[in-house]
Amino acid sequence: MGGIRVPRVEACDHTRQYLTDGSGWGHPAYERYEARRALGPLTDADLLAPPLLNVQPFDLGVYESLQAVRPQLQESLDQIRPAASVFDATDNEREHVRRMFALIDRRGIPGAKGTILSKVLHRKRPDLIPLWDGNVEKVYQYGETPRIPPVNGRSWGEFHLVFSDAVRADIEADPGFFEDVAALAVDPPISLLRAVDVVAWWAGDPKRWHRFRDSGPRSSAAVDSGTASMDVPRL
Repeated sequence: MGGIRVPRVEACDHTRQYLTDGSGWGHPAYERYEARRALGPLTDADLLAPPLLNVQPFDLGVYESLQAVRPQLQESLDQIRPAASVFDATDNEREHVRRMFALIDRRGIPGAKGTILSKVLHRKRPDLIPLWDGNVEKVYQYGETPRIPPVNGRSWGEFHLVFSDAVRADIEADPGFFEDVAALAVDPPISLLRAVDVVAWWAGDPKRWHRFRDSGPRSSAAVDSGTASMDVPRL
């Protein structure tokens, strides 16, 4: 995954605990929050979802910043099918993803960047918009051979499309592994993109990231031979 390789057994042990333990984790709280309306119109309640994935700080100012751009976000969401995915999104749908994340540029959403916005929008289009945070950044941008080499000055809108393509490539490299991870989440279910996030967040944790990074990738596949390859970033 990205530029990091981790032992398959460790990755599977973590995902099994995270997706089946049932308390104290982002799952199932994040997926169950406003679940019946998750794919519907963006509401003020949706803007409060990021803390369920331990996003900090998240305060009144951030909430009000998101409220201010909610009409623009909804305008783009209206142009994207609820079932659109990284595998079949049209050029127009990708353009509207770009427009939503472009709102971050030039402090368009004060207090919120890719971590917060992705955690708001992933619930609305779970097969199309992957989750981003500092741990995921390490996996995708700072491994021995990063899938997304950092580029200073790249806009958030353009970056999120590049990131989405990188996530899709990792899934395509070994779909069975991520399907197995997603299958652990029975109630409620999760998308393949969320499965990627569960593994990437764990692999990018400072407690283990250097060990995985220094191992270096030996194959382009996400999982092989018993191993899983696995805020403004330098986009």
